[in-house]
Amino acid sequence: MLLGHCGENALSKVRHYVPHGTLVWEIDEYEGMLKGVVLAEVELTSMDQPITPPGWIGREVTSDEQFRKGNMLRARQRAAEQEVA
Repeated sequence: MLLGHCGENALSKVRHYVPHGTLVWEIDEYEGMLKGVVLAEVELTSMDQPITPPGWIGREVTSDEQFRKGNMLRARQRAAEQEVA
């Protein structure tokens, strides 16, 4: 139903749960238009909870607007349109 309503704007992802230390990381691997995008997040008990991220974690992107799902989708759509032009 979502694909029928949203078409190419519907996002699909596979979520992986990866334990590391006392935390469980949620790894989202996107498909479709966002194929290749992989984001990791972890739930903390407080904003100042100290953590030791796994070595495979990249830079912190929580406040980086370009990594908002809508912004990533629009950027990919623009890139696809430019390839066609």
